[in-house]
Amino acid sequence: MSNSVVSWIGWHVGELAGVIVPGVVALTVTPWAAVLSVVVAVSWTVHEVRLARLVPPALAPSRSEEDTPVAGWGGA
Repeated sequence: MSNSVVSWIGWHVGELAGVIVPGVVALTVTPWAAVLSVVVAVSWTVHEVRLARLVPPALAPSRSEEDTPVAGWGGA
């Protein structure tokens, strides 16, 4: 699980920074920075939804053994 979390963070570090940095600035300096944070978050969401709709299920990344739930732990 930790490998998939680290991989996800690595691929999305730009989007995370685009949401977190303006959010921190909004909390510490000016609330208007929250607008930028919201714009980035909405753009990121729209991009992810479009990407999910474009990629056919055959090309979508498959779950590896590591990601597959273990029986008795919420799995099959």
